[in-house]
Amino acid sequence: MPRRQDQPPPWPHAPTHLLDASGIYFVTAATYLKQHHFRDRARLEVLQRGLLTITHEFGWRLEAWAVFSNHYHFIAKTPSEAADAESLPRMIRALHGPMSTWVNKLDGVPGRQVWHNYW
Repeated sequence: MPRRQDQPPPWPHAPTHLLDASGIYFVTAATYLKQHHFRDRARLEVLQRGLLTITHEFGWRLEAWAVFSNHYHFIAKTPSEAADAESLPRMIRALHGPMSTWVNKLDGVPGRQVWHNYW
């Protein structure tokens, strides 16, 4: 997809999120400093359940997903009525916010940065 003139050129460590088309998206999100916050089965299950719940609530259709101790991936189709993927940033925030609060409470470190970026 061509870059719009008002967008800066992509940078490999923080790529521009081009969300102006509907379709299927491959998304990866990583924890800050690749820390293993979701290091056991119970934490991974909560992250997976959160991902499944949030994508459903936002109307995205998951095709495939994988969750790991310090990152996750998913492939999903934009909501059927959507002309673009503009809901993706809100959806990611709706997942990352509660997951950060939850894992920080478990570890006794409120306010710690858990997520780094998604692309």
